Parts: sequence; C-alpha cells; structure tokens
Amino acid sequence: GHSAGSRTARPRPGSTEETAACPATGMRVVGLDAARPGLANTHKCTELLHDLLVRALERRFRAGMRVEVRVGGAADGGLRPGSHKADQGPEWVPGLLLSNPRVMGPDHWQITDDRESHPETVDVHLAASGEGVDWRVAYSLGAHEPILVDHASGTAYREVAGLRVPPEITQAGWQAMRDCLCLRPGDVYIVSHATGNGSLAALQAALSVQSRSTDVDLTRPHLLEMSIGRGRMDVFSVDRIEAPLRIFRSHFPPHLVPFRPPEGARGTCASPLPEGVKVIHVVRDPRDACVSSYEFYKRIKKWSAPFELFAEAYCSKEGTCISRGSWLDHNLRWWAVARNHPEQVLWLCYEDVVRDPLATVRRVADFLEADLEPSLAEEIAESLRFPAVLARHGPKLPAYFRKGVVGDHRARMTQEQLAMFQDKVIGPALAAGMPLRVDDADF
Repeated sequence: GHSAGSRTARPRPGSTEETAACPATGMRVVGLDAARPGLANTHKCTELLHDLLVRALERRFRAGMRVEVRVGGAADGGLRPGSHKADQGPEWVPGLLLSNPRVMGPDHWQITDDRESHPETVDVHLAASGEGVDWRVAYSLGAHEPILVDHASGTAYREVAGLRVPPEITQAGWQAMRDCLCLRPGDVYIVSHATGNGSLAALQAALSVQSRSTDVDLTRPHLLEMSIGRGRMDVFSVDRIEAPLRIFRSHFPPHLVPFRPPEGARGTCASPLPEGVKVIHVVRDPRDACVSSYEFYKRIKKWSAPFELFAEAYCSKEGTCISRGSWLDHNLRWWAVARNHPEQVLWLCYEDVVRDPLATVRRVADFLEADLEPSLAEEIAESLRFPAVLARHGPKLPAYFRKGVVGDHRARMTQEQLAMFQDKVIGPALAAGMPLRVDDADF
C-alpha cells in the first residue's frame, strides 16, 4: 500500500482529519481514502488478500509437514504398492509435503514417497473428509521447521547449521545426530560435495570390498542425515546396523558432519573424526560436477533458472542458491583433514574411478585393510563400470545416473564460464595442493 508499515496516523494532505488507524497499534489502513487507495493493481491485491486468508484459515497444511497416505485410497495420486502384505492391513506411505500447486486447490499437494532412500515425488489429494481414512498427519524431528524457496531458481530448501540443504533434512534431526550418534571404530563415511555418480560409485566400491561381494544395495538408508530428517530412521536405530552395512554417506563439510564429534576436536590439526572411523572423500572436476548437479536440480529439485545462474552460484564463495554451500570451501576443508590425517581420509578422484576402476578397488581395499582375492577385485572393478552400474542400480535410482563420463562440461560451458571456473575454483584448489583431475587443454 501507499503507506503500509507506518505506525503513526498522519493527517491527510490538505486536511486536519486523521486517516483510519488501529486504536491498539496505530497502524494505518492501506490507502489515504476511498478515492486514493494507494494500490497499483487493486485486482491483484484482492487476489493476494484472498489467498492469504485461505492459507491462514481454510486449511492447516504447510510445506514441511509430514503425512502418511494410504496406498489405493482416495488421496493416492499414483503411489505404487510396496512389499506390504494384504493381511497386514492397509499400506501407509510416509511423505513430506513439498508444494501446493495453487491451481489445483488447497488440498492438492506434491509429496515425497519416503519408502525408499531416494524418494520420488507424487501428487496426492488430502481432502478433509479423508483424514484418518485415506491420509493422516505424521511426526518427525524438525517437522515444524519452515521450508524456504529460492525465488531466483524456484527450488525449495531448509537451512541447517548455516547451510542450505534439501528440504528433507532438518535442523532438529541434524542436532540429534550431533548430540547422540556415536560412531564405532571401523565405521566408514562416503563424503562428497554433491549427490551423484561419484559418491555412489565410492559407496558401491566400499560395500563390495567390505562384504566381499558385488551384490550390494545402494537404496538402503546410507544417507543418514536425510533418512533421519525424513523420519525413516531415528538416531538409535543406527546402533542396530551391523557391519558390513555400517557404511554411511554425507554431503556436509568436516566440521558439520552429523555425528557426535570426538572430545577435543578443535583446531586445524585435530581430527574431527572419532578414532577408528574412516572417510572416503570423492572429488570431481568442478566443471563436470556443476553440469551434473545442474541436470539433477532440473530433474529432481525443479530448478527453473538458466544454467548461467547455476554456474555463477557454483563458483561463488557462499554457494548462494545451491545446496551444501561452496564447492571450494567444502573441498578445501576436507583436503585439510585428509592432508593432516591420511590414515582416516582417503582422497578419491571420480575421474580415476572411471578410467581405472581396478586401481580404485585396490586403493579402497588397502585403505579399509581388506584382503581381496585378485579375481574378486577384478569382479568388483567390472561392476563399477558405468554400463554395469546403470543396468544394476539404474532402475531403482534413475535420477542419480546420467552419463558417467569425464569432460561433459565441454559441451555446455562457454569460454567465459571456463575462465570463471579456472579463476575462482580450480586455480585456488590447485594452489592449496588439492588433488584434482582437470585437463590443462581447457585453459
């Protein structure tokens, strides 16, 4: 409005009278008088007021709430049946409310299907008449925390420990892990800046080495920060996981990884990892990582802004509108830990996994102190090749596998963008001694 926000009732121009104001606060009404409303578009303001009243009074839903939807019920908008048996009663699917397409009405929501570690998005209709029959409200740590939206890109996120993260992760869940999740000697973490092929390849290699088998399941809840935030697990159920499945994933920097830090873990040289815990850190050419993450954001996060904005955010010191913060800051922090504690951190370049999977398997086995027969090492190496990975894991994780190639950025980036990455990301990383596999021909 023309004078919205003023708490002092002012006289009309040319008049000694005062405009209407709230007697308790002194807040003025919008506009000066009936003839001068102070609104540029009264029709849109009426729509806005209507929408605000509907959201405030008509329904209690909000992004970030957790619900359970009955498979096959009236609310079900396409949930596929799971392994639930009919004689066990109706199957209820937990999910997180993400967004409400306004055109479909206040009861229509997009939610995550949280039966899997990597959830799909489905549409549901949460009619008031179906509450308790077709859907019901659920609870999880941090369910009250708001889901925010980046207006430049249209992506939803939460803020946890000062970082933007996917909306499935919560501050309360992260804090519970920092307070109560005690790791054991022999536990392994796979860490990378972003989701994608690199961390899953390292996860597959570690699981195969530890279990002495290529028959591994990447859909288990290895990404604890998301599984606990979504209510799929709690902190104490992690204690019941036994080796060789105690291999977890994270995308947090070392000072924020969600487990209880060891006493005295302060300063540059002090390890942030509990004794006996090991980390395999995966790094990728940041240009390829940027392109891969952009495609992932478009498919899963509904990113609507152009690639140029994403590339600029990837090169910024803060990370701005992308999750997990700055690529450079994240990897520099982990490189400092790897340099000071090589017995606890294995630095793995994704390009080496692609080009020489057998050498990768041997490095992982040596790091985890696992004796492998040469034939088994070769079998695991073959299972890491992208066609084999896609055939085995692609049907369950289609969004996480795209090309699996090195140098994909050349088909996407302009010379100006290549120069930006060299100046702001690659140059500082190499100057710090960080091992990277980048092609000098690009510079």
